[in-house]
Amino acid sequence: MASTTDASTSAVSPAKAPAGEWKPTENPNATVVPGKMRSDRQEIPEGFTKEDADKAETMEARQQMSRMASPGCQVYWPSPYQVCGAIKDKYNSLGGPNSFLLWPTTNELVNPDGFGRRSLFQNGPIYWSAATGAHPVVNHFHQKWGQYGYEAGWLRYPTTDEIVLNGGRMQIFQGASVYWSPLTGAHTVGGAIRDKWGQTGWEGGTLGYPTSDEVVLPDGQGRMNRFERGVIYWHPVTGAHPVTGAILLGWELSGYETGAWGYPVQDQYDNAGTPAQIFENHVIDVNTETFLEPVSGGGIVYFNHGEEVVLDSYSGTLNARRASADYDSRYLAWGFKIDESFIQRKAVNGVNTGMSCLNYTRREGALVNQSSKDGIPITYHYHGSLGGHDDDTLYTLNVACAFTNKTVRKNGKGVLAYGVTISKYQMAYEFLTS
Repeated sequence: MASTTDASTSAVSPAKAPAGEWKPTENPNATVVPGKMRSDRQEIPEGFTKEDADKAETMEARQQMSRMASPGCQVYWPSPYQVCGAIKDKYNSLGGPNSFLLWPTTNELVNPDGFGRRSLFQNGPIYWSAATGAHPVVNHFHQKWGQYGYEAGWLRYPTTDEIVLNGGRMQIFQGASVYWSPLTGAHTVGGAIRDKWGQTGWEGGTLGYPTSDEVVLPDGQGRMNRFERGVIYWHPVTGAHPVTGAILLGWELSGYETGAWGYPVQDQYDNAGTPAQIFENHVIDVNTETFLEPVSGGGIVYFNHGEEVVLDSYSGTLNARRASADYDSRYLAWGFKIDESFIQRKAVNGVNTGMSCLNYTRREGALVNQSSKDGIPITYHYHGSLGGHDDDTLYTLNVACAFTNKTVRKNGKGVLAYGVTISKYQMAYEFLTS
């Protein structure tokens, strides 16, 4: 069972910081004396009433007299709650009410496991267990933790406070780590995938920040995480391995781990200047592969390593049947892909390299429709489309693209691919460029 009282904290807007530095009450009154209380001479912070403040002052007084106070506990005016033990020590080390947590909103609570403890504050909780110590969990980390059941879930207890990174933050839990950046959000990374990610340089390495939580794969055994610039797949037999760039594109076209290649069995390596990687059923060398698949199709052209590539024009022809299932318009759409991790845009007189494309369809030799796009900037994925097509009818689609500024400089290697969209969410690449 999760700590249900924590769920409300993630839905409440953060409380405001105190107007000035918080200090304990000087000479607190042990009983409520009208007109003589701290609340009569000082503004009460947001979230508390005069009754709360006066009760807190009397608790401070009794605490100072060591009568009703619990050993190792402290009251923080105007909050009428005690913060105790290791949680109190952590709270004070952060600055108490002067910290981002602000004031306590509960006494110490026993967690559902019967062993751990927690105290709630206006901007988040502090959790404690004997094995992990006391740590605050707030904002995106608290929300992600709650998504998996707090300390009762597979993440279990936090083992660190929030840690500032280059461009983001992280927090470590017993079951995994949670990483956050403004662009990617908060995501869990754990186990062998986290270890492999660390070998690539963490968030500052080739993969960047995670963009997904750990995902259980269809076979029920494998796991994977997506990152800004690639993926890491793990299987109990093959281990954890990253797949990136052109190899990832080819693996995607083959159907990932459920396709003909299977799981990766080792990391990517350099083979005479070009990347290569071994999968269960296939050895990939991007200098020689074309990845033609008989069912889904596939057309990829790999450039040679380390040179400028002059791109005049590319064209191709494919037969495509516009699928009716889950497709909300009568369009046959085509796609153009450039993997920008391998190709840089080359500015010419301040203008990025662009392309113009002409596409048309033929049915029984007659021109059916055509359209053109001029000056399209090179992006990772561009779609064009042709309207007026019938369901379940076979068409021949011709596509030609000419590059405006001709020359594109690569970061070592590159890939071009053409394709056709045959249903709303499914890409099929069915021809090679000429």
